[in-house]
Amino acid sequence: MVGRAISPGPLTRALWLMFIFGAVYSFLAIGRGLLGPAGLSVLLTLSFTSGFLALYGPWVKSLVAKRLKVDAKVGLFPGQLGIALVTVGISRLLAFKPGLILGSPGGLRMSDKGLTDRHKFIFDVMSLVSPAVLAVLAAALLFFLPQLSVQSWAAGVFRAARSFFSGLQDWSLVVFVASVQAVFFGLLPRPNSFSWDLMRRHIIIWAIAFAVAAFVFIHTQLNKQKSITDLTPNMYITLAFVAALTVLAYVYRRRKS
Repeated sequence: MVGRAISPGPLTRALWLMFIFGAVYSFLAIGRGLLGPAGLSVLLTLSFTSGFLALYGPWVKSLVAKRLKVDAKVGLFPGQLGIALVTVGISRLLAFKPGLILGSPGGLRMSDKGLTDRHKFIFDVMSLVSPAVLAVLAAALLFFLPQLSVQSWAAGVFRAARSFFSGLQDWSLVVFVASVQAVFFGLLPRPNSFSWDLMRRHIIIWAIAFAVAAFVFIHTQLNKQKSITDLTPNMYITLAFVAALTVLAYVYRRRKS
């Protein structure tokens, strides 16, 4: 029984990957990381958060694939650990806080057989919509939990389960940051990507979505001490950045056509 428990089966490999990714991401928490006094708490939070994020997107897309009768299953991607290491290194080097959380221990494996352009379009849309929905839900928890904790009728519950609600808030923060990053980088118009096609065909939709994602991304990484209402100049900078990127992409497309 012990041999079976520690054998490198799918579940065991998934758990090992979760904790390895969690250990890497823990170095984003300067002073509280893996080697800090709160190392175990940080490790567990980031491990289970990265594990949840690794399963959430593929799980949503696998449900869509099932409805479309496309063969798909969730797989493990140890190679993504390299992306996690690079982004954590960049975050520490540039003093990003809370830092970049890129790289996932799992993802969706799909066969190209029977996959139409319509199917690809739906999966590409879901790769942006699913983290966006998750970011909104996590932001709602981050906003409402402190509001509820000061209500007289809920104060006793929050005091009795302080550790649980503190952990839930930490989990929500990590999920929010990672989801915002996924949407932002997913909307970057890389050549031959879905975001590139979206920008070419529906430039207004892309520009609005990217401006919002870029603004929230900038806010989470560079302006954590300010409220959204204090960031009007940054919004103008974001819009100018999106406009410049759109013009460059348009010129590039015209030259290629």
